[in-house]
Amino acid sequence: MGKIKPKGKSGEATRYYSRSQALKRLQLSLSQFRDVCILKGIYPREPKHRKKAQKGSSAPKTLYLRKDIQFLMHEPIIWKLRALKIFYRKLTKAREKKDTQAFKRLLENKPRYKIDHIIKERYPTFVDALRDLDDPLSICFLYATFPTLRSFHQDFKACQLARRLTLEFMHYVIEARALRKVFIAIKGFYFQAEIMGQMITWIVPHQFSYTHPYGMNIDFKVMNTFAEFYTTLLGFVNFRLYHVLGLHYPPVLKTHVTMSAEEEESEMVIASLCHRLSRSQQDPAEAEMQGDAFPTLEGEDAESTAAKMAEFEKFKKLFEGLKVFLNREVPREPFAFVLRCFGADVSWDSTGHPGATFGQDDLSITHEIVDRPLKASKKKVMNRFYVQPQWIFDCVNQRKLLPPEDYFPGAVLPPHLSPFVEADTLEEENDDKEDEGESLSLVRQEEEMDRTTNEEEKKGKEEDNEEEEQSEEEEEEESEVEGEEESEEGKEDSGEEEESGEEVEEMKEKEKKVSSAPPMKVSRGKAEQKPDPEDVKVKEEKEHLRMRELMIRKKHRYLYKKIRQRERREEKERRALITKRKAIKKADKAATPAKEGGGAIRR
Repeated sequence: MGKIKPKGKSGEATRYYSRSQALKRLQLSLSQFRDVCILKGIYPREPKHRKKAQKGSSAPKTLYLRKDIQFLMHEPIIWKLRALKIFYRKLTKAREKKDTQAFKRLLENKPRYKIDHIIKERYPTFVDALRDLDDPLSICFLYATFPTLRSFHQDFKACQLARRLTLEFMHYVIEARALRKVFIAIKGFYFQAEIMGQMITWIVPHQFSYTHPYGMNIDFKVMNTFAEFYTTLLGFVNFRLYHVLGLHYPPVLKTHVTMSAEEEESEMVIASLCHRLSRSQQDPAEAEMQGDAFPTLEGEDAESTAAKMAEFEKFKKLFEGLKVFLNREVPREPFAFVLRCFGADVSWDSTGHPGATFGQDDLSITHEIVDRPLKASKKKVMNRFYVQPQWIFDCVNQRKLLPPEDYFPGAVLPPHLSPFVEADTLEEENDDKEDEGESLSLVRQEEEMDRTTNEEEKKGKEEDNEEEEQSEEEEEEESEVEGEEESEEGKEDSGEEEESGEEVEEMKEKEKKVSSAPPMKVSRGKAEQKPDPEDVKVKEEKEHLRMRELMIRKKHRYLYKKIRQRERREEKERRALITKRKAIKKADKAATPAKEGGGAIRR
């Protein structure tokens, strides 16, 4: 007979570590452990059998896979985090002792770590990084809008870095003509670009003044950790994309020689997105951009693919040849980005932002984007269109230049539809509606056919009844004629008796009909009884409780059921004790008069 295995030493119980066990194994604080898990991409797991995984305990705990924790034990960053733990301890000690020299020395020698190896580890190929670029871009565009606040303290550098990286990415999309879909929503501007066959979608927030979300329970420490990882990833991606396209990295303007030597001014001009970037003389990655050699298609397939490619190339040059001027009220950056992606020349008022290439007085401007009603005193130029900003986005989504008459200032704009809803789904919905309409029409036709057949049957039955009545009347007339021939003398008496009998029968039938009909009454109306507000309140509370119970997570539902069972059991016991007490009091009351009566008899 084999040795009996002790409980909790094998199976599901050995596959998981609780968070406290993981902290003891790694010798890290909770915040450091959280940062490591975010950087390495390790998340809590839900076991199949929680009670077995927790060695018989049913209390909800955060569990991690044992293999993941063992994987973290070999991470080099952990040594730096342990050094940081000691560094902060020494720093607080120097601050409390007011030792300024030691405080400065510690700050200068602060231990730092890099996460380059984690990026290579999590994304072994470049395509893997592109597939996971949606969230990094959205977070970086969000951080690029943050101002210098105390809540970000030393992470202000992350905001500056996010701003620089997002501008570099937008410049790449402009140079590669990779933008495909755009959409304006309440959250912000949605953009979708195609890079190396991968569709990348991100959100750019609207340019509103920043208000700090006090009391919103937003943990900026977690966001800062994600921002640190995402900025590093986006830096790697931008470097590779610029290298593939043959552009200088960091980006350099094509007209850099004629520009001012000041770095700040050149950075502002790069941020305007209005100037082209210079390319390197040698393009080392032209071979990387070329696809694999496949056998050429023949016949109709080749013609259709050639037509699609020609249409696609035409779409890339949608705004080429247009000269667009953006007014002050129009958001400059997103609209300049969209117009430049499709080949348009863009400018704005030079007093608002540097980098403008032409002024509003230029007579070669073809379109002026206006988002407020034009003043009557303002002189309009006859050879340009004044359109609202939606025209640009709708043209991109429709893949053609729409008539500007529908987008004049003050005109009622057409609906701004989302391009992210596939046309196939809309067609399927329309087909379903058409099928439903056809089925309803067929049902109605069948009902009409049934009605017509029923009416024809009723008419046939009525005609048969009429024919039978006519035949009966003819027979009665013949019998009457025969009776008249047999006895002419008694005819008058019998006729009078029959007439009187018929009249009596008719009167009886009328009385029966009147008696069978419901009597005409005017019943007294009753006042509408309004529901008791307390009952309504109780019903609403019960409904809210039921909805809250439905929202309980699966792993907490068992515990909630146990708590409710205990409450019901305690309530039942309490009621039993109350009824028992009432019964005892009742028995005592019944016993007291009997005792008093017995005492009177003895006297």
